[in-house]
Amino acid sequence: MPTVDTQLSLSAPSEIRVSLVRADYLATSNIFRVVFEMFLTISSAIFGVALSSAVTKIHWVFLAVTTFSTFLFLGLSIWFNRRAKVGN
Repeated sequence: MPTVDTQLSLSAPSEIRVSLVRADYLATSNIFRVVFEMFLTISSAIFGVALSSAVTKIHWVFLAVTTFSTFLFLGLSIWFNRRAKVGN
């Protein structure tokens, strides 16, 4: 097997800071983000139906529930994402 002699010079900073991210909080944040997008899609579809056809009471109920869930999961996603970066 042939060998090759090479010269190497390396310069590096005296200190390297690595910010750690909690993987469990980040995974939870990603799950909440996916659920947020699902509820956002459903509430947008219900809002489109409400604009284009006769609106019944069940439309308003589902629109209220999905809109509330959208904002709830958005808030949870942001909260867990920040907790993952802080490392608590």
